[in-house]
Amino acid sequence: MKNVSFALSLALLAPFAASAEGVSAADVKAAAPCEERAAVRGDALALDLFRELVAERSGNMIFSPRSLEAVLGLLEQGAQGEALELLKGLPGGDLKVASAMKVQSADALFVAEDLKLRRAFDDVRPVPFATNPAEAVSLINAWCAEQTRQLIPSLVDASSVTKSTRMVAANAIYLEERWLHPFPAEQTAPLVFTLSDGSSVRVPMMNTTASFAYAQGDDWAAVALPYREQQPGEPGCMVAVLPRGPLADFVAGLSPDKWEGIRAALAAAPLREVSVVMPTFELCTPVQSLRAAMERRGMSLLFDGADWSGFTAEPLVLSDVLQRCYVKVDEQGTKAAAVTGAMMNRMSIGPRPQTIWFNRPFMWVITDLTSPAAPYFMGVVERPEAPQKR
Repeated sequence: MKNVSFALSLALLAPFAASAEGVSAADVKAAAPCEERAAVRGDALALDLFRELVAERSGNMIFSPRSLEAVLGLLEQGAQGEALELLKGLPGGDLKVASAMKVQSADALFVAEDLKLRRAFDDVRPVPFATNPAEAVSLINAWCAEQTRQLIPSLVDASSVTKSTRMVAANAIYLEERWLHPFPAEQTAPLVFTLSDGSSVRVPMMNTTASFAYAQGDDWAAVALPYREQQPGEPGCMVAVLPRGPLADFVAGLSPDKWEGIRAALAAAPLREVSVVMPTFELCTPVQSLRAAMERRGMSLLFDGADWSGFTAEPLVLSDVLQRCYVKVDEQGTKAAAVTGAMMNRMSIGPRPQTIWFNRPFMWVITDLTSPAAPYFMGVVERPEAPQKR
């Protein structure tokens, strides 16, 4: 990656302290409760997709595993056969864990006005996909904006919603939390931030000193920045991780066991005085397709030949899963939102064509197919060059 990403690995702009007394991951392996180690396995799907998305993009990136898993839960209600078994077997998290944060989540099924569902589903919204796709786009985007308090004004457009669209399974998440220890606004000042390519920029940096959980490992240091508890449940926080080496390398090696070690180390760390310096930032991603990342993590079946007859007798195909996210971090706290949509289209009648894309290095041969004669030419294309006029 050419730029620093602020998704899971938010860079604390402070060096590793050689004399720091933070708890290490190794210190807590034996002490971490079995329940904690088992529960954290719910992060496996999130980490798999996070690694894929960071690797395929440059620059800042935001991803909402919770919103995606909510949409996969909607799809599970209509899946049959192998697709149902795949969805049930995904290593997702528990969506029913009570949180002390007030996270608002909403689901909806936008269905074609003439689509006959097999049974009743929660919050079904008929839209005119076939007769007026533009109005369908407007209705879906209005719902996105309403559920995210205008932070995400749109998810779909004329390229993703057409007359062949039959259903969009959508989830929206909105979160607004205050720090337990706010950063004093008067201490925010422009400081140097070093980019992944070695260059630097000056950006507004917050800083505060308060009681935080701090831990470090061989190639990372981390701090948990707690939010105020608004209701009974699991306390919420932002875990900010500073890799010792390149961020891209660290994310590529971030296995569930490693992430479990970071979380467990922070959970076991005693609160101590820690000075935290980090940038304020506000990011809103463009609409991103999750399909390629999902296919690379073993979910190709969902997009090719899956049985969605639990929704309707009409043959449907999942064409894409789209997501858009927003996050703002400042002296007072965090505001974040995400919308995810599973795009369900009418399945084409007749056999589906086989596709082969020569979009990577390939071999070529000029020959015939029946004689034992040697080929006329053979070669490989590593880097295509445009033909020149002769």
